[in-house]
Amino acid sequence: MRTMDYSKWEAASKYLKENNQDDLLMTIVSMSIDDLPKEHRSCLLYTAGFPERSTIDAGQLVRLWAAEGFLIQQPGVEQEELGQRYLKEFIFRGLMQLVKKKADVVESVAIHDQVYEILRSEAQRIGLMETHYGGGYAPATVSAKRLALNNNKMPYKTKVLWKVRTVLSHGAQGIMGGAKLPSGAHDAKLIEGSQEFKEASNQLLKESSSHDAQGPQEFKEGLRQLLKQSTFLRVISLEGINIGEKLPTRIGDMLHLQYLSVRCSSLTTVPDTIGKLKKLQTMDVRGTQVKILPMSFWKIKTLRHVLGNRDLRFHG
Repeated sequence: MRTMDYSKWEAASKYLKENNQDDLLMTIVSMSIDDLPKEHRSCLLYTAGFPERSTIDAGQLVRLWAAEGFLIQQPGVEQEELGQRYLKEFIFRGLMQLVKKKADVVESVAIHDQVYEILRSEAQRIGLMETHYGGGYAPATVSAKRLALNNNKMPYKTKVLWKVRTVLSHGAQGIMGGAKLPSGAHDAKLIEGSQEFKEASNQLLKESSSHDAQGPQEFKEGLRQLLKQSTFLRVISLEGINIGEKLPTRIGDMLHLQYLSVRCSSLTTVPDTIGKLKKLQTMDVRGTQVKILPMSFWKIKTLRHVLGNRDLRFHG
């Protein structure tokens, strides 16, 4: 109500009275979500793709919003600044919980359990995000455009992957940190990271491997099939999963890809074909064993963010 003009208070009160049948909290949260502008609503519902009860890296979330096209360009306003405005609006409305803040910058947030359930349900209902949990295999539905695979299993042997635009598979804890690549400096290295990132990723790999009935080989086959069929992928974010030592060379065929995050400790090599991703904005290989990115990668002019361990260096 604090964000509403007084003229809307009477209508809001009437809405609450008419819709307060069983769950007052759900009614209030739903009203608050409905009151958001369309672009804000998409950004908020997108958090349903993160694991429940997880701390969300605000920088990572904003970069994902940008790659999805949710941050409408405004004259004189950088995407990162706009994303921060959205985060603060959600916190102000009580739809997000502030976890960490430095100066005026929100660094991490969380979603209350009950709010998360509402967001996940609504995101599924309108087709914004399809979320998979539990120990079973995760078959994608025909309408799936964004998949959140929070059971560490890649859709496998399915014929509907061509519609998928986004694949998120995040561990229970996000890996914090990051750096922005200055405008016009696509051939300059700007790396953030630490040993803690690698240790965190190793722990996630151990945890996921211990209960991953699908197995590394089957996941890798699922990933290869995804890259073969989903030629319109814009976002790939994988964390804490054994995908093997090398990214498939077919990654270079994902010409629409804007966000690539592979934070898996098994990864050691990124193929030269990465240089074909002419729309790539974010590359994140923190917590991996990758020490060199191909020279072709550093020639991508659309790069804004490159994140890796401190030992990541130029090719050659």
